[in-house]
Amino acid sequence: MENLRRTLFLTNDTIESAVIVDDEGKTVYTTETNTKRWHNRTELKNASGEVIAMLEWHDSSDKISFGRAGKKIKLGKFLQEIELPGNEKMGRFSDDSDRNYTWKGINDDTHQPLTVYEDRNNGLVALLTPAIPEPEARPAALYLSSRGCEIEDRIVMTFLIIQRARRDHKGSWILNKDVAGRGIAGNILAIILQNQCLP
Repeated sequence: MENLRRTLFLTNDTIESAVIVDDEGKTVYTTETNTKRWHNRTELKNASGEVIAMLEWHDSSDKISFGRAGKKIKLGKFLQEIELPGNEKMGRFSDDSDRNYTWKGINDDTHQPLTVYEDRNNGLVALLTPAIPEPEARPAALYLSSRGCEIEDRIVMTFLIIQRARRDHKGSWILNKDVAGRGIAGNILAIILQNQCLP
């Protein structure tokens, strides 16, 4: 890992209220989640408290926007989901210069490490190692290369999306098919349909 220049640590395993620190223990990012009428919204803030992204968790089509008033786009447009054999996926995203990057090794096992590579030269950009429980007790760590430091915000955004998908939706962030991921609107619809089927 000699080419990796920076390390960030996720101090808890709750994506909805996360605190991400550097190797000196200084807070770099935080997340805060609020319940809206039909969905939950997670705000990703930097160390200055500036909102750099907002993630909306809906019943069937989650969305992301950049900044507090940015245009909302579907997560599947921002982070393209690529299915592979064996229940594994890749997640492809781009930076502001239209360079493409790919998260590799995505599945529903949150204990497996993940990597990010730049598509153009297959260079390693980031490495995510999972948290280790007691007695070693080490938090999840995100190691960044020089290129990774340039696109740090994007890597953290996509990391949060993927971790939540691994935890709640079997590694997929395109469709939330399980009842727990439907949100308020989906649960109401399920109850209505269930009642319609009763004799």
